[in-house]
This record gives sequence, structure tokens and C-alpha cells, in this order.
Amino acid sequence: MATMNMSCPINIDVLAWARKELNLSIDDVAIKMKKAPNVIESWEAGFSSPTYAQLEKLAYEIYKIPMAVFFFSEPPESSKVKVSFRTTPDTVYNRIPSSVLKVFREAEIMIDNLYELNEGRDSFSQGNSLKEITGADIPEVADNLRKYLGVSIAEQKSWRNSELALRVWREKVTDSGIFVFRNPFKEIEYSGFCLYDEHFPIIYINSSNSKNRQIFTIFHEFWHLLSHTSGIDFLHDNNAIEFYDKASRDIEIQCNKFAAEFLLPDAEFEMIISNHDADEKNVAAIATEFSVSRELVLRKFFDYKMIAQSDYDCLTSKWHEEMIANHKSNSGGSYYINEMSYLGEQYLRMAFDAYFSNNISSAQLAEYLNIKEKNLPEYEANYLRRAVI
Repeated sequence: MATMNMSCPINIDVLAWARKELNLSIDDVAIKMKKAPNVIESWEAGFSSPTYAQLEKLAYEIYKIPMAVFFFSEPPESSKVKVSFRTTPDTVYNRIPSSVLKVFREAEIMIDNLYELNEGRDSFSQGNSLKEITGADIPEVADNLRKYLGVSIAEQKSWRNSELALRVWREKVTDSGIFVFRNPFKEIEYSGFCLYDEHFPIIYINSSNSKNRQIFTIFHEFWHLLSHTSGIDFLHDNNAIEFYDKASRDIEIQCNKFAAEFLLPDAEFEMIISNHDADEKNVAAIATEFSVSRELVLRKFFDYKMIAQSDYDCLTSKWHEEMIANHKSNSGGSYYINEMSYLGEQYLRMAFDAYFSNNISSAQLAEYLNIKEKNLPEYEANYLRRAVI
């Protein structure tokens, strides 16, 4: 059994494990904690210990784990996420920055939270949509999913903006049994990921990307889940796709094809191109009409051989540079409204219903919301008077 620090009974082995799991150095943690590196070394050696407030910061802000983990008798098993991403090569996974690995860890915890809040059982009257959606090919599966979610092309085109489109798609997918969480990833090249679970599969999307890109990511990841695999959606596949073997590369290609077919079916697109040229203005107009990304529309034009490779590369590069220039990791606005938006209406309702029914304590609710317990009253007040985005 590991040695315990006497002044604060945390497990120093767990303290070191939490740092190493995120590929963080002693210096990295020291900077985040605004302490000298020797202070962090002293904590991990058991010569001194962090205060309760410092432990909270380590748990909630840096390592993204529940406070209770620091008191385990031994370190948990290594993250199950890497095992879940079995189609992702080590050469890709090992390059993932610590800020994104934190979100992976958060996602693992969210699945555990869903099991606890539902006592291990699916909470959806319709069941999990992954068990219902089938088809002979991608167009048929996409059409069946659209019918299952109950959203026609006409309704999709009626949405006044991409913000509304994202809200509706997210609600529809979550209602079907797949929770969609948002997180302002600090790394723009990571558009999102999914974790497959038999009862509570989840999707995470990068809220710092454009709304239309977030929508694409939801349905890119949906195909991963239909394939019973976890996966990562990169903003540009060429940043990672070269490292994939053929089988894994084929899955990524299918994910992109599925998302494109679902959001803008070929049959619909073929009617559009009879009256539209493949220029930037028309691409933007079509993207706005369907609340999809310009890249998706441009790719359709390219696949129909209506635009040259050089023009395709030029426009995608231009848009990528624009996105980098406009990228913001902080969405602004109310902190509490933003945090609730990341979790989503359905998850919040589930957690607060358990709390209001006295099934969980305030400390447990704070854990489910990933906040400090002292901030719960203000969070609750905002929850009761807000409209979650």
C-alpha cells in the first residue's frame, strides 16, 4: 500500500499518477498552480501537502478528476479512453496535448455520472438510437436516422440560423439516447470525439469551432458510434489520417461521408447544382440555407467534379486561416450560462432532479456539475432562471 501524507491523507502515488496521465511535467503543474517546481515535487514525495483549496484546484481545474480520487488506496487503472480509441494509432494518440486529454478524462467521468444518475439503466423511453438505425448503405442509414430523429429537409432549411440548428440537432440526438456535451477545447484542430458505451455513448464537440462545424462533428461521431467504436474528429484529417491503417482510414472516410450525406443528401444537392455554379458565393449561400459548413458544400462540388483540386485546396486553406484567426477558447458571456450550455439541458435536468428529490447531496451534485461545492448556490440560482443554450 502506498505511503500516505500524514498532514493530509491523500495518496501521493495518485497525485503523481494524475499528473503523468495527462503528460504534464512538474514544471507544467507548477506554472498552473503558481508555485515553484520544488513545491510540487514535495507534494508528490509526501514531504508536504497541498491545502484543501489547492487540492480542489488540482482536481477540478488541472487534472479534471473527482476530489475523492486523491484518497484512493492506489492509483486507478490507466485511462480506458486509449483502449476505446482502438482505431486511433499510437502515433496519433501520443501526440494529443494534455488540454485535450483532460477533456477525454472528463468524458470518462461523465459516462460514470450517467450510470450513477440512472442507476446503471438507460433512462430513455425510446431506447438507444444505435440499436434502431440500420441500412444497406450510407444514404439509407442517413435517411433512416433523419426519420428516426423526426427532422425533414424542409424543417432543417427553416431554421433561422446555425445557432438554432445546433441546438435542435443536439436536443434530438440527446433525446435519442446519445448525450452531446460541449467543451471549449484549447486546440482548434480537435473538432470533437465520441466514446462508445453500450448504454451511455457520448459525443463531445469543440464549442470554440463554428456552429456549423460543431453540427458536422456530431454526425461524424454518430457513424463511429454506429460502428461501435470511439473516435476523434480532426478539423483537417490530413493532420492524422496518414498514420491510420487502411481499416481505420476507411472508418474515418465513412464518418465524413455519413455526416455529409445526412446533413446535405446527394439527392438534394443534385437538384441544387442544376442552378448553381461552384463559386465561393454560392457555396456560402448553400451552407447558410442548410446550416452546414462551407467545407462540406465545397467537398460536394469537388466530388461532383465541378471544381478543380487547386481551387478546392485554395478555398479550404483560406477558410482554415480565417478560422484560426477568429478562434477564441473563451466564449465570453456569463460563466454559469456557458458552463450549463456545455452540459446541456437534459443532463442538467437529470442532475438537479436527483438533487431536488434528495437522492444526492449538494457535494454529489457539485461533482456531477464539475464545480466547487461553494459555488453551487449561485450555479443553482442561474439554473433556475436561465434558458440553456
